[in-house]
Amino acid sequence: MRRDESLPAPVAPKDPQTYTLHGDKITDDYAWMKDRKDPRANPRIMEYLRAENAYAENYFRPLRKMQRDVFKELKSTVREEYASLPVVENGYVYTYSYGEEDDYPIYLRAPESDPKVVDTLMNVNTEAEKHDYFNAGGIQFSPNNRIMSWFENTDGSDRYVVRFKDHQQQTLYADSLVEVGGLEWLDDGTVIYVRQNPKTLRAYQVFRHRLGDAQRNDELVYEESDPLFNVGLGKSRSREFLFLSSSSSDASEYQYLRTGDPNGEFQLFLPRSEDHQYGITHAGDKFYVVSNDKGAVNGAVYVVDTNRIARKDWQPLIPHREDVQVSNVTVFDKYFVVTEWENIQPRIRIIDRATMESEFVTFKKDDFYNVSLGYNPVTTTDTLQIVYSSYRVPTSTMNVSMKTLERRTIRQGRRGYSPGKLVVKREYATAPDGTLIPLTLVYAKWRGGGPKAENKRVYLTSYGAYGSGQQVGYSGFVNCLANRGFTYVIAHVRGGNDLGPKWYHEGRMLKKQNTFNDFIAVADWLVANGYAEPGDITAQGGSAGGLLMGAVVNKRPDLFKAVILDVPFVDVINTMLDETLPLTTGEYLEWGNPKVKKYYKYMKQYSPYENVTAQAYPHLFFFTGLNDTRVGYWEPAKMAAKLRAMKTDDHVLLLKTDFTAGHGGGSGRYAGLQEAAYKLSLIFELYGSDEVVGK
Repeated sequence: MRRDESLPAPVAPKDPQTYTLHGDKITDDYAWMKDRKDPRANPRIMEYLRAENAYAENYFRPLRKMQRDVFKELKSTVREEYASLPVVENGYVYTYSYGEEDDYPIYLRAPESDPKVVDTLMNVNTEAEKHDYFNAGGIQFSPNNRIMSWFENTDGSDRYVVRFKDHQQQTLYADSLVEVGGLEWLDDGTVIYVRQNPKTLRAYQVFRHRLGDAQRNDELVYEESDPLFNVGLGKSRSREFLFLSSSSSDASEYQYLRTGDPNGEFQLFLPRSEDHQYGITHAGDKFYVVSNDKGAVNGAVYVVDTNRIARKDWQPLIPHREDVQVSNVTVFDKYFVVTEWENIQPRIRIIDRATMESEFVTFKKDDFYNVSLGYNPVTTTDTLQIVYSSYRVPTSTMNVSMKTLERRTIRQGRRGYSPGKLVVKREYATAPDGTLIPLTLVYAKWRGGGPKAENKRVYLTSYGAYGSGQQVGYSGFVNCLANRGFTYVIAHVRGGNDLGPKWYHEGRMLKKQNTFNDFIAVADWLVANGYAEPGDITAQGGSAGGLLMGAVVNKRPDLFKAVILDVPFVDVINTMLDETLPLTTGEYLEWGNPKVKKYYKYMKQYSPYENVTAQAYPHLFFFTGLNDTRVGYWEPAKMAAKLRAMKTDDHVLLLKTDFTAGHGGGSGRYAGLQEAAYKLSLIFELYGSDEVVGK
């Protein structure tokens, strides 16, 4: 189908609203687009969003076949018929499976004593047919294995309902719990759960609930009064303790309760203090603590008796190291297993408890990979389950002998290409302040990718916030790009924790500009080293990564052919001024509070919405969800409208709003692939062809 070239781009009306902040008079022409209560009831907003969707649909008409072909290619790396590895809980074996045509899982269980007697707990496909969006999971059972609880959401937001069912009688309980951020069963059959603030969704209260009673009658156990902190619940691996955490970006605090004493009171483990983050686990008669206290910014591990927990009684187990970050420690009867990070690379270290000598689980065929612990409920075993993935190797579950380090693959994902065909390498760009910024490059030389490619195609992505690192791993998406001669690049910018906590702190608050400068330095390096032509890079980022995209495209639009902004956080100042929005107060330690002058002045320099100017921009593609509770739909809508009014080029600008989804896109295992195929089709057309190179 052809595009209707006569269809004009939507023009959003201006309705100036003005306010004053720190002496600055600020006018927002598109503030009217924000309606967090019920935008569907606002005809003006819906008319504009529908017009943008219609414009995007018209533009995409000739790309439908390409999308179908790309989707088919992406889907080829998915095992359509799939059964999970078993998880054993309280005498039952739990699994989930997908049929060949299933978009959603089927949850199953069987008695451990007779695994052939399989019982269907929930066929999510059946429930999903009733809704445009459906997400269900987090299934747990009461201690007597009779009452099933699960989380459910029908709009893509972060508002979940917990439902209960008597599985023996197949009857649904009348009582359900709303705004739940976490839940655990206690030994007496009562439920303890985290309640979110209904307006801000901050997890701030913990309640006890008795089945059959209304939620309004639940017993308040704990309330977090500090708006910078969120609470969480989780049982220890030993199942003997329930931990109640309170955490901010810079500090944490834990309380604990013995699961055998469900009516007891939570005991404070260690009071919170500024810049002290710690985590605890339990085994035997000991607590094990990973802490950044006393200058141990990368984490040190301590052990302490469960009946003597004072800070002075903590005994050092694994010391702090300058270049190695400790993520967690898992305790076995004969071994400690430590998950660490060094130079962007996760690794697993196995320590013999008798000798305290250690060895690493190594993977000689890949220099860059992702590895994590799998399901390891038993402490008496010598076998460790791990999950491994690289750009060459699909996600693989392996059993490793902690005694000999021999390993056996017990499950592997579907491969979409020959592993030897990809080149994976690490290079370094230099930021304006002299800092070396790592970048990971992936390309198929035989497909025409790499620095000597005739048609230089680069897809550059990053995130750079919240101390969240950019991990490598098998990806049908990357394979799809490599097959068409693209070089896929990750910029490991400051703001993530790719090189540890210090790397994170150098890209937040009043150092946020480092994130943007790092990304631009990587793009300049790609041009200087022959991977890309000036103005020929496609860049992508989502959420806080969308902020990164918005900032760099304002600063250096000349670098890019196209920029994809997924659910982008682009209206920084206005959002951080609104304390009624989810995430705002809890993120003052990430971005700063613009009500404080120094943070406002700094944000004003980079906030994408405020820094749109009359200049030529690359092709811009905005994607959002109407039900997004993390980054409001109005942020990309306002940005797109302002860009249309001010930019001086004739490049494509699309805003696509999913009216049934939230921050994570559509539901079901194939929705994400359809969305990826849509975006790839847009990009492939810009480079002139979607054909696989070298067929």
